[in-house]
Formats: sequence, C-alpha cells, structure tokens
Amino acid sequence: AYNAYTRAVELQLEERYAELVPIMERLVELSPESDDFHTTLGVAYLETGRAADSEKAFAASLRNAPDNPRLLWRMADALYRQNKLDQAAAHLEAAIQLDPNLAAASALLGDIFEKNGQLPQAIEHYKKAVAAEPDLARTSAWTTSGSRALPPAATRSRAATKSARSSTRSLRR
Repeated sequence: AYNAYTRAVELQLEERYAELVPIMERLVELSPESDDFHTTLGVAYLETGRAADSEKAFAASLRNAPDNPRLLWRMADALYRQNKLDQAAAHLEAAIQLDPNLAAASALLGDIFEKNGQLPQAIEHYKKAVAAEPDLARTSAWTTSGSRALPPAATRSRAATKSARSSTRSLRR
C-alpha cells in the first residue's frame, strides 16, 4: 500500500488524474476509513469528468469532516458539474460561513447566481472572491466594458484548480 500511495502522490503532483483513479480506488478499498484517500479519489474523478463518482467520494470524506470548507467547496464543484445548483449553493454557503476568505467558494457561488440570472448577487460574490484573493483580478475574463467570453464552468474550475487551487474565476473592474 505504501508504494501505491507514493505513486499516487507522484501522479497527483503531475496532474495525471486518469492514471491516479485506479490507484486511489484500490487504496480506498484497502483503507475505506481514510478521508484523505476518498478526497484524493474525488479530485481525480472530478478532473477526469466523473462528477457523479466524485460526489460519492467527497460524501464519504464529509461524513467524518463535515466542517471542512475546502471539502465542502469540492463537493459543491461536483454538484455544480451535474447541474445540482441548489445543493451546490448550500455547500458553498456552508463553506463560506466556515471560511469567508475561500475565494473558490465565493467565485463558484457567483457562477450559480449568474446561471440563475441573479446578476447582482453574482457580482457580489465575484467581488468577494477577488477581495479574498486579489491576484484573481489579473487573470479575469471580464473586460472593461463588462462583457466577457468565459470557457465552460468545468474548464474554469480545472484551470483555477491548477493555477491557484483556490478559485474558479475573478472580476476585473
């Protein structure tokens, strides 16, 4: 199991998620009580487009760590990718309550508000994300005219996970 775990860490650092999935599945079988293994498996599933499987893995982790804001955000991301917006929003609100500076949670909640046509609330959460992580303003997809051309939400989330591991989008004034 130690060699498998070492290999899993290497694959995760190299962002080779497709190769990571079977190793993490085996590690979860061997140690079903490990929240870390479930979480890593959830991330690997999410990064390989398996949001429903990711949701299950994160749910297993949340049973033992229901107050982990980053885990709540990751669960919300899995739910968002399945268009379960109300459930995603509830997880994000809980994450933000626990960690108001979790830019990823504020940004994703902004995405949900935007998707629901609630633009003032969306902008409010995008601003909170930038306030929590000012460097996001430099990587914004927003133009000075207010129009934008954003990639799909899954792409935004993956790109943000790679670059900052803490946010999905920002707003430039």
